[in-house]
Amino acid sequence: MHTVDHLRLCLTTARGATCDAAVQIGTGVASTGRALGAALRAAPHQVATQTRDAVVYYRHAPTALRRELVSGFTIAVLQIPESVAFSFVAGLDPIYGLRATIFIGFIAGLLGSRPCMVSGAAGAMAVILADLTGPGGVWRDGQFSDQEVNSLVNITLMITGGLQVAIAILGLARFARLIPFTAMIGFMNGLAIITLISQLASFKECPGATYDVCARADTLEWMPINDGRTWMVILESLMSTAITALLPRWRAMHRYVPAALVSLVLVTVFEHAINRPAIGLPTRTVGETAPLPGNFAAPRFPTKPEAADWGTMLQYSAILAMVGAIESIVTSEAVSELLQEPGDRWASTRECVAQGLGNFVSGLFSSMGGDAMIGQSTVNVMNGARHRLSSTSASVFLIIIVVALAHAIEIVPVACLSGILFVIISKTFHWPTFRLLFQLAWPDSLGIILVTVLAVTTNLAYAVLAGVVWRALVHAYASGELIHCRTELRPASGDPDKADKPGTPQASQKPDHQNGDPLPFASAERKRTDSGASLLSTEGATPSTTIVIADPTETTMPDVQENGCPSPADSGTDVASPHQLQEKVYYFSGPLFFGSASTFRGAFDPAHDPRRVVIDFSAALVSDFSAISALRGVCKRYQQLGKKVVVQGLDAYGRAHMLRHHKLRYFADPHVSRDDMDMDPAGVPMDIAGVPMDPADVQMPPLNMLHIFQPEGDELGQLAQTPLSDDVVRQLSSLRRRPTTCVSQALLRDCELDVDARDEQNGWTPLHFACRYAHPEIARVLLRDFGASLSAATTEGDLPLHCACKHGDPGIVRPLVQDERADVNVCNKVRFVLDLCPRICPLSPTGGETGTQCFH
Repeated sequence: MHTVDHLRLCLTTARGATCDAAVQIGTGVASTGRALGAALRAAPHQVATQTRDAVVYYRHAPTALRRELVSGFTIAVLQIPESVAFSFVAGLDPIYGLRATIFIGFIAGLLGSRPCMVSGAAGAMAVILADLTGPGGVWRDGQFSDQEVNSLVNITLMITGGLQVAIAILGLARFARLIPFTAMIGFMNGLAIITLISQLASFKECPGATYDVCARADTLEWMPINDGRTWMVILESLMSTAITALLPRWRAMHRYVPAALVSLVLVTVFEHAINRPAIGLPTRTVGETAPLPGNFAAPRFPTKPEAADWGTMLQYSAILAMVGAIESIVTSEAVSELLQEPGDRWASTRECVAQGLGNFVSGLFSSMGGDAMIGQSTVNVMNGARHRLSSTSASVFLIIIVVALAHAIEIVPVACLSGILFVIISKTFHWPTFRLLFQLAWPDSLGIILVTVLAVTTNLAYAVLAGVVWRALVHAYASGELIHCRTELRPASGDPDKADKPGTPQASQKPDHQNGDPLPFASAERKRTDSGASLLSTEGATPSTTIVIADPTETTMPDVQENGCPSPADSGTDVASPHQLQEKVYYFSGPLFFGSASTFRGAFDPAHDPRRVVIDFSAALVSDFSAISALRGVCKRYQQLGKKVVVQGLDAYGRAHMLRHHKLRYFADPHVSRDDMDMDPAGVPMDIAGVPMDPADVQMPPLNMLHIFQPEGDELGQLAQTPLSDDVVRQLSSLRRRPTTCVSQALLRDCELDVDARDEQNGWTPLHFACRYAHPEIARVLLRDFGASLSAATTEGDLPLHCACKHGDPGIVRPLVQDERADVNVCNKVRFVLDLCPRICPLSPTGGETGTQCFH
């Protein structure tokens, strides 16, 4: 073939690989996007339907209506002091927090994942905004005016809302389940400490100017300890804290009036009726800190100041989006537990969409943004609210209060708000932490400390990420210690399948847990996966290869040794000569992945092992590319010594990794030739369970494009009808596991290739390959459109149904049986089809699916 043809073939290969990768990446996004798009399209109709049903429901249930409205009013009053306090934490005017509570509370209450969930201005968002807009913040360095700072905040919030919606569309909200509980403890502790530090500003004053001027210039000073006003601030803070903490014990009163509201009223009355007229030690109020306008600004798209940096806005938008999503998802799960509702897989996605829309709208109306509030949501549930009316009505009541009672909010002492926040801080902090630090394992204790410290010194998002990474590293290291190895020396059994054949002597009469099963509970798994043929072998291409024992009568069976994968030097096993011990079996249990790959490699002793070695993974899990690479390295060490290796017991997941690795290893090492990697020392091609891993290596002349199932290309017909060189066929054969139905149809229809063409080495037809690699669409094309034979047998007597049962999964078996009516009672030279079913249907001693049930 000319160089141009080779180039075209490479371009076709690259295009096929790129398309496959794009399809795999886009599958998850597409499924989530379709579900989200359907939900958004149905949202108007759903809202209208829910509103109509709610009107009918509350008309016939006035008690429930009264309970929802009373709870909504209580939540609205409770959110006033907290919204104002969190505004001060963020370094913004009080109206910013109130607007955020109104818009986010209404939108999230209407579209959120759970009923009666309350959202609004939250401390977790406020402490992050404080880095930008608080005293000494990035945007408070005198470079921007107040109006420009407001525009920057609005742009940041709109980007935050868009990122939260993107998190939902991409399905990233589901990854919140990976956050360990230790990270959540550190998150709550860090949030409490940050909020406590921010409230120390209540004990600062601005000499010679108004408070807002000094706050923006970061020139506040501590109040003198000998000043009477300092002690009055402390007294009012303690009064507010005591009322908020102790009033809930008076259940009859607290049921109708929230403790925070009572504290707000009593401390305000004390300030203006007793302190100022009689004592003469006035304290700072909300109005003296920042005036509260009694109206709402019209929605507008903010403009970015020229000196502003997009990088800062994007960075903090990502942090705000992550923190808001985490706290909202955690609140959703907490409300679900309180209501004892079943879990919903789309709850986190819906909540992220609702929070994103709420933050985006908040940016249009000049607010500070927020998220779900676990404290207020808990109060709402405890008040008896069970529907969305309570959370949405709270926003409506809050609008009325802000517009009609703006002056009343301005006269509230700031010390009163600090006292309320002190109670919230005490409830946010996880006090059992001090006990858990001494009771938990040191990695968990260190994880709590790490997240708490990073939350205070950096920000909450970085702290949670660090907690997840730390716990993942600890888990990976601990899982790497779980792999164990047990070795057994026994007479070579040849093809392990022969152990099940009638009249074949058994290699051993030991029970399962002593003759091939590392543990008794692994016997069912071994029956399922041990096909008697290697998934990775250096033993020859013929599936029925028989190993001849040199002197079976002199072979002994030593005792089984069990250990945690010791090094060969420490094993203490006296390996006899190959004439005495023909086969050594390594039984592995536990996970084999990047964390245990080095331990796995150190368990082998290629120099002293017999000429045949079996690696059994019946009780192990091969889970990543590092594991396959370690396995390939071990096999290569034996191969260089002229010894044969058989790998058995891999489950479907491990086989998938093995096949994927086989495709990639062509590009793995440019210094090692393909022939060296594919051939054993005798020059016999490797095979997987009797199926040639590369048909081109087995028999070149009878191989046609139907056996390869190459991706679609521009020169498809030309390539199919042109004699191909060895190199080209090798390249094409590596692509056969990326089949396309249209290619098979074109080859059969336009190129007039034989649908039942066989490779002379094993007698495999295209239908056998389709069943072997679990391609049901290809199988349907071959059977329905072109009449492929279901009764075509290989040299081993295997029909396509045998291949599907031995190497496939129910996804290919069921179409053959149900759609094509394949005979399930056929037998090859050894076994019936039903005997092979345990390999795709695990045998469960607890009542799981049995082999015969695969065909029902």
